[in-house]
Amino acid sequence: MLSMDVSSSCFFAQKYVPLKPNDASKLAKLVLDSDDKYTLKTGQSLDLGSGYTLQAKQVDVTVRRSGSNLRRMDSMWMTR
Repeated sequence: MLSMDVSSSCFFAQKYVPLKPNDASKLAKLVLDSDDKYTLKTGQSLDLGSGYTLQAKQVDVTVRRSGSNLRRMDSMWMTR
């Protein structure tokens, strides 16, 4: 399960968040602002809105680790 707690700022009625904790030098538009919890099985994707999807690539429950891909309009942005 992936979770985040971030502080946000509003510019022109849109929320932005820092890309790094405790460093507001680079901001990104917040695409999902929800307290809902999601559970993804390996291979499942979650639509985050604004063309972004989060896909669970691997889950290891014995060591409580997971791998995921963040995509925007079918282009890979981040693998973790």
